[in-house]
Amino acid sequence: MQLRQLRYILAVAECGSINSASQRLYVSQSSVSIAIQEVERELNITIFNRSNRGIELTGDGVEFIGYAREVIGQTDRMLNHYQAKKETPLARLSVSAQHYPLAMQAFLDIVDIFNEGCEFTYRETYTSEVIDDVKSFRSDLGIIYLGSANRSYITKLLETSHMEFESLFRAKPHVIVSPMHPLAEESKLEVKQLAKYPRFVYDQGRESSVYYAEEPLSNLPCTSRIAVSDYNTLLQLLTRGRGYTIGSGALPNFAGNSTASVPLETDEVMNVGYITRVDRKMSVQSHQFLQLFARRIADYGEYEGILVPSKKVFELLDWQSDE
Repeated sequence: MQLRQLRYILAVAECGSINSASQRLYVSQSSVSIAIQEVERELNITIFNRSNRGIELTGDGVEFIGYAREVIGQTDRMLNHYQAKKETPLARLSVSAQHYPLAMQAFLDIVDIFNEGCEFTYRETYTSEVIDDVKSFRSDLGIIYLGSANRSYITKLLETSHMEFESLFRAKPHVIVSPMHPLAEESKLEVKQLAKYPRFVYDQGRESSVYYAEEPLSNLPCTSRIAVSDYNTLLQLLTRGRGYTIGSGALPNFAGNSTASVPLETDEVMNVGYITRVDRKMSVQSHQFLQLFARRIADYGEYEGILVPSKKVFELLDWQSDE
């Protein structure tokens, strides 16, 4: 079945006759008739009833026309989209990420650079969707973390999906609390000190498991476990309650919110980086975003001493586009 055949049949349905449709399409009546017959034969249906009174749709024909309109509509939208892209090319970038303020700030930085003529997307979402977005080409990059609980599982998943992980920084887990929290003044914390407080985590949807958790040490005992889906809600909970969350400690004073970050005594290490498809060439915009992210990481590591930037960060800082 060809798009040309669908367009011929739609024209006949709209014009009410093969003759009128052929005139609109600037083709012969026989070409239109043959197109109808070929589709009817391929699908084993009758699309039109022909009589002395003219031509009309059958029940199967009405159903077929509905599908045909969807196919032609989607095709026309795709053609228009890429024609417009050819005439006025846009800078494009799509990033899916777990919840990292430094990555969010890097995205804001690149939007400031490309303040027009761009089509950029930043999705803070479930870990499973970050991976699926990159796998399905919905996103150019994904930002996730690997730790002892998920490293083996996620690494195998990436390999079987033709993706790879590149480390950007490592950090010891920190307990994140309100500056007014009883634990905020501690110089360091032991795991057992957390058991009497509520814990805030990021919701992982249907794929919720230790492998997809954004926070290390996900099975620690706590008085209650409250799951949220966005960064601002987490900050509000930290400000208002006696709860805590565990993260890399890289929580800058973003959008006027303040938190306290206390190192946790544990052998666990958070390895935060980005994932890409191995069979997809990285765009200039992706490189530029990662360079801005690397700058944020290097600055935070230098001034706060919480993060240990990877070798890749310094490679990115030296990167220059050939375009």
